[in-house]
Amino acid sequence: MTKSNRASVICILIAGVLWGSSCLFVEKLTAMGLSPLQCTAIRCVAAAIILNAAVLVKGAKSYKISAASWGICASTRGIIGSL
Repeated sequence: MTKSNRASVICILIAGVLWGSSCLFVEKLTAMGLSPLQCTAIRCVAAAIILNAAVLVKGAKSYKISAASWGICASTRGIIGSL
Protein backbone atom coordinates (compact mmCIF):
# COMPACT_ATOMS: atom_id res chain seq x y z
CA MET A 1 0.00 0.00 0.00
CA THR A 2 1.41 3.36 -0.97
CA LYS A 3 1.73 6.24 1.43
CA SER A 4 -1.11 8.11 -0.29
CA ASN A 5 -3.43 5.08 -0.12
CA ARG A 6 -2.59 4.54 3.54
CA ALA A 7 -3.44 8.17 4.32
CA SER A 8 -6.73 7.82 2.43
CA VAL A 9 -7.67 4.70 4.37
CA ILE A 10 -6.82 6.39 7.67
CA CYS A 11 -8.95 9.42 6.75
CA ILE A 12 -11.89 7.18 5.86
CA LEU A 13 -11.55 5.28 9.14
CA ILE A 14 -11.40 8.52 11.13
CA ALA A 15 -14.49 9.80 9.29
CA GLY A 16 -16.32 6.56 10.13
CA VAL A 17 -15.40 6.77 13.80
CA LEU A 18 -16.49 10.41 13.99
CA TRP A 19 -19.75 9.66 12.17
CA GLY A 20 -20.50 6.71 14.44
CA SER A 21 -19.67 8.56 17.63
CA SER A 22 -21.66 11.66 16.76
CA CYS A 23 -24.68 10.22 18.57
CA LEU A 24 -22.74 10.52 21.83
CA PHE A 25 -22.33 14.25 21.30
CA VAL A 26 -25.98 14.65 20.31
CA GLU A 27 -27.07 12.82 23.46
CA LYS A 28 -24.91 15.12 25.61
CA LEU A 29 -26.19 18.23 23.83
CA THR A 30 -29.84 17.20 24.13
CA ALA A 31 -29.27 16.43 27.81
CA MET A 32 -28.07 20.04 28.13
CA GLY A 33 -31.43 21.21 26.73
CA LEU A 34 -30.66 21.72 23.04
CA SER A 35 -33.10 20.56 20.40
CA PRO A 36 -32.08 18.11 17.66
CA LEU A 37 -32.23 20.98 15.16
CA GLN A 38 -29.79 23.01 17.25
CA CYS A 39 -27.47 19.98 17.45
CA THR A 40 -27.57 19.70 13.66
CA ALA A 41 -26.77 23.39 13.31
CA ILE A 42 -23.77 23.02 15.65
CA ARG A 43 -22.48 20.05 13.65
CA CYS A 44 -22.86 21.93 10.36
CA VAL A 45 -21.08 25.03 11.66
CA ALA A 46 -18.26 22.91 13.11
CA ALA A 47 -17.88 21.07 9.79
CA ALA A 48 -17.82 24.34 7.85
CA ILE A 49 -15.11 25.74 10.13
CA ILE A 50 -12.98 22.61 9.81
CA LEU A 51 -13.39 22.38 6.03
CA ASN A 52 -12.61 26.07 5.53
CA ALA A 53 -9.52 25.72 7.70
CA ALA A 54 -8.40 22.76 5.57
CA VAL A 55 -8.87 24.80 2.38
CA LEU A 56 -6.89 27.68 3.88
CA VAL A 57 -4.05 25.39 4.92
CA LYS A 58 -3.82 23.27 1.76
CA GLY A 59 -4.96 25.85 -0.77
CA ALA A 60 -8.11 25.84 -2.86
CA LYS A 61 -6.41 24.27 -5.90
CA SER A 62 -5.94 20.97 -4.08
CA TYR A 63 -9.74 20.67 -3.77
CA LYS A 64 -10.55 21.18 -7.45
CA ILE A 65 -13.34 18.90 -8.68
CA SER A 66 -13.46 17.65 -12.26
CA ALA A 67 -16.49 18.12 -14.49
CA ALA A 68 -17.20 14.38 -14.41
CA SER A 69 -17.26 14.44 -10.62
CA TRP A 70 -19.78 17.29 -10.64
CA GLY A 71 -22.05 15.14 -12.80
CA ILE A 72 -21.79 12.26 -10.34
CA CYS A 73 -22.46 14.59 -7.40
CA ALA A 74 -25.49 16.11 -9.14
CA SER A 75 -26.97 12.73 -10.08
CA THR A 76 -26.41 11.36 -6.59
CA ARG A 77 -28.07 14.41 -5.08
CA GLY A 78 -31.02 13.95 -7.43
CA ILE A 79 -31.42 10.28 -6.55
CA ILE A 80 -31.02 10.74 -2.79
CA GLY A 81 -33.07 13.93 -2.78
CA SER A 82 -36.02 12.15 -4.41
CA LEU A 83 -36.20 9.45 -1.71
